[in-house]
Amino acid sequence: MDTAPRGRRRTITAFVAALCCGLAAAPVAHAAFGDRTLKRGSRGHDVRVLQSWLTHLGVRTAVDGIFGAGTERRLKTFERRQRWRVDGKLTPRDARKMRELMAQRFGANDLRTTEPAAGRQVFLGARRKPSLEVAVFQPGPVTVEVVRADSGEVVDVVTSEAPAAGPHTVAWDGFVGKKPAPEAVYYLRLAGESLARAAAAEGERFSFRHHKFPVRGKHSYGDDNARFGSARDGHAHQGQDVFAECGTNVVAAQGGKVIYSGYHSAAGNYIVIRGAGSGEDYVYMHLERPSRFKTGATVSTGRSIGTVGDTGNARGCHLHFELWSAPGWYEGGEPYDPYRRLRAWDRCC
Repeated sequence: MDTAPRGRRRTITAFVAALCCGLAAAPVAHAAFGDRTLKRGSRGHDVRVLQSWLTHLGVRTAVDGIFGAGTERRLKTFERRQRWRVDGKLTPRDARKMRELMAQRFGANDLRTTEPAAGRQVFLGARRKPSLEVAVFQPGPVTVEVVRADSGEVVDVVTSEAPAAGPHTVAWDGFVGKKPAPEAVYYLRLAGESLARAAAAEGERFSFRHHKFPVRGKHSYGDDNARFGSARDGHAHQGQDVFAECGTNVVAAQGGKVIYSGYHSAAGNYIVIRGAGSGEDYVYMHLERPSRFKTGATVSTGRSIGTVGDTGNARGCHLHFELWSAPGWYEGGEPYDPYRRLRAWDRCC
């Protein structure tokens, strides 16, 4: 992964994807829900939130981000049911009341899940990056905004240089400055002033994740003896064992640089990867065969690095997984219990 400093506006390498040319996209409002009065003619993410919430509150409304006659009629229907003033407009005060209704029905912590569903998962450091396909009218810079779906906040701006008119794709690497963007649902959209047109006002929503669960098959976490800190001959267990059949695929939980790849009489075949996003080290032991990735190589998140085995001092087929804080594995860092993080990745990714 590219580790060069990243600014809020950056030029990245673009790649070509088929898309028909068209007219320039109209500017889209960036306001978060409740920041402004919504009425006929309003456009943007906050209009999408209104339309989605009307549907969840019993007034089915198309979600397209455009406050037209249909949205106005449905808002008036909702206002009548709530015995609010019926004018087809949603003021910031109305938005607060609507948020309270949503919280009562769905719970305050679940408001974001009531917006249009996220599409595919996208992983920090993976080969496949979130992107927006556009049609470019003339050579020059194409600017795309990265928008957090639950708040409407623009978290990053990416500028890609289009070499010629025609189809063009702008991709986002998942970083905001030098740090990974928070895990959340995002979408990409063209900036208001751009020499291009996108196929839609907003790109596909995607769930952005920092990690992928490493064991890609049926598995278990064993008993207390498999846990971090359990007693061993002359030392304590420094990782968590994940049991699976020998030959089960093992992938990089987070991509980065291979710090070490080799064999040890106790660890068996193992590999250590320094996460490009976290700066921590991820250690995978007892692999069935030596990993094809050697010391110094770069690995993408989700890339296969080997298979579950029982090499070295192992009792049964399992992955011994360790997490080391920065500055890293036997370089001043410390191992810590990875169990909760593994379980979290297991549930989602």
